[in-house]
Amino acid sequence: YLTAQAMHEDLRRVQDGEPIAMPTAYAEDNTRVLTPAEAASAASASGGMQATQIRRRDAGPPRTEPEPYYDEPRRSSVWPWILVIVLILALAGAAYAIFSNWGNAEEELMVVPSVIGSTAAQAKDAIEDAGLKFENAGTQASADIPEGEVSRQDPDEGMKLLKGETVKVWISSGKGKVEVPDLFGKDQTKAANELGNLDLGVDPKEEANDGALPGTVIRQSPAAGEFVEAGQVVTIIVAVASDTVAVPLLIGKDQATAEALLTSLGLLADPQPIESTEPGGTVVDQSPAQGEEVDRQSAVVIYVSNAPEITTVKVPSVAGLTQSQAVAKLAASDLNPRIEAYETLEYDAGVVIQQNPPAGQLVERGSSVRILIAAVPTTTTTIPTTTTTEFPTTTLSTEPPTTETTFTTDF
Repeated sequence: YLTAQAMHEDLRRVQDGEPIAMPTAYAEDNTRVLTPAEAASAASASGGMQATQIRRRDAGPPRTEPEPYYDEPRRSSVWPWILVIVLILALAGAAYAIFSNWGNAEEELMVVPSVIGSTAAQAKDAIEDAGLKFENAGTQASADIPEGEVSRQDPDEGMKLLKGETVKVWISSGKGKVEVPDLFGKDQTKAANELGNLDLGVDPKEEANDGALPGTVIRQSPAAGEFVEAGQVVTIIVAVASDTVAVPLLIGKDQATAEALLTSLGLLADPQPIESTEPGGTVVDQSPAQGEEVDRQSAVVIYVSNAPEITTVKVPSVAGLTQSQAVAKLAASDLNPRIEAYETLEYDAGVVIQQNPPAGQLVERGSSVRILIAAVPTTTTTIPTTTTTEFPTTTLSTEPPTTETTFTTDF
């Protein structure tokens, strides 16, 4: 190549599949137009042959690139064409296989014939003639189909099956007893189909029931397990969601519990604060009242006490209780029992005979309550009849007698 530009052009032509030009003689000068004098001289030098004078014309500005040179076009590779042909053949083969299989699949789909009312032998012939397999699924009582004839088939007529698939038939045993199936909790459509397969009729009725899934059977008549004549109608009661709901009792519940209960019934809670002596957060009133029927998604106003949290409690009465009972009752009121024993024979051992503070008094939560527990004396002393031993009176004082022996346990 005379220049890099020429080589670049040839490389581009190769990539594009175009023919390339080759130089014919690198050492030869370019063609030049002779002057008249040169032409005459050349003619005389060539033995008197008449020279052809070439008309001069303006050659224009000098060219900066060499004149193009040509050679036989390089033969392009045949491999791309081979690959294209192979690809076309592969696509054609795939298309043929797809359409061929599709056509075969269509041909393999067999239409299920109707065999209801046929004998078992007739049904077998008809099904096998259709390219399908016959199966006798047993007998079934029927109010309409005579004994010995097909009363039911599966799949039904007109359905399409692949060649060789099975069609089941049931042979009528005539009018007989049929056991009513258990339909409770089943979808209405499934229940109806199950009854139909047993040659039983169905009479669906709706009933509002918020405790069951809508559309399911909640009752039936006749009951499951009863034997009835083929063709008898079975009544099924199907649950539907009611449009209204009864407002529950919310008074006395805390706000969170009341709101959760309303939500579970499909109602909306509308809490309103109200001054009250009840503990803060407690529902003290509601509207509508308990038991009223309202539409679902209705709002129920709950009036919630905004009183500050109560820090005091009433001391409960524990006199006469056993020690364990008294301890449990005080703990339930957030109070701490302080147990002291008092030896005496006048009261049963283990029974509370005195408490301090007394029952009904308001104290801070967590306060201690002193309880005096009767205990069996550790020693026996003979006392003259003229001598009186003092015991706590029936209105037990807050302090035990000075002669008692006590021990204290803090909780």
